[in-house]
Amino acid sequence: MTAAVTDWDNELPLLVYHGIKESCEIEHVTLVLDAVTALNKATGKNIYAECLVVKGIFLDQTATSIVRKLTDQTSDYCTMVQNHPVFGKGDFNILAMS
Repeated sequence: MTAAVTDWDNELPLLVYHGIKESCEIEHVTLVLDAVTALNKATGKNIYAECLVVKGIFLDQTATSIVRKLTDQTSDYCTMVQNHPVFGKGDFNILAMS
């Protein structure tokens, strides 16, 4: 049974971050993004949600998350967030999954 959201007062953007051996296309990430879309429709809100793709030495995010140094991934990710047109402008929520 899925609980219905009847009140939501937080309209901060949502940054979704996947774990090692995963990508933004993995099912539990897309389910969260789809849930935010459904929440927006149900409540009339306009909450922005995105999973940012960490650039790497491979086109495949999963391979990159395994072989690229975590410190390099983290540094690049922080730069991406700082330069992002939504996340780089103010506060946001983050959901990190692994």
